[in-house]
Amino acid sequence: MIEAGLIIFVMMAMFMAIIDYSIAFFIQATFRHAAREGTRFAITNRTIGGGCHVDSIKSVVRQNAMGFLRTTDLQKIKVQYFNPATQQAIVNAGANNGGNIVMVTISPCELQNGSDCFTWNWVAPFMRQDTPMRVRARSADVMEAPQLGVLPCV
Repeated sequence: MIEAGLIIFVMMAMFMAIIDYSIAFFIQATFRHAAREGTRFAITNRTIGGGCHVDSIKSVVRQNAMGFLRTTDLQKIKVQYFNPATQQAIVNAGANNGGNIVMVTISPCELQNGSDCFTWNWVAPFMRQDTPMRVRARSADVMEAPQLGVLPCV
């Protein structure tokens, strides 16, 4: 009985660690997929429901995040446009012109208070720090020329 009690504790700790790490890797893979899908949507200059381009991209990313990003978590998704020649960010109208680079980032972690970070709190914090893991994903591609020459609003 004593041996079983000692072994069960160790086995349960190992089992919880396996589950914990698996969930963290699953979230990371899901966010990478969601960022790629957002970028794939972005390069086509389409919009959803007549909204602006960035809002539509964020909606696509959230839909592909398998429920890990709620509608209140849209500040955790960042869409940026860059000039391919200078690598400088473009923030004005026409940023989504054909040939520019679009980058979709989930959990940019740029705000001081950390409200734009997605964190995963460990289920079993055995043998590691009690701090949550930050999950981040990023994808970029070159924008296509808009159909009929009409750009949606940024």
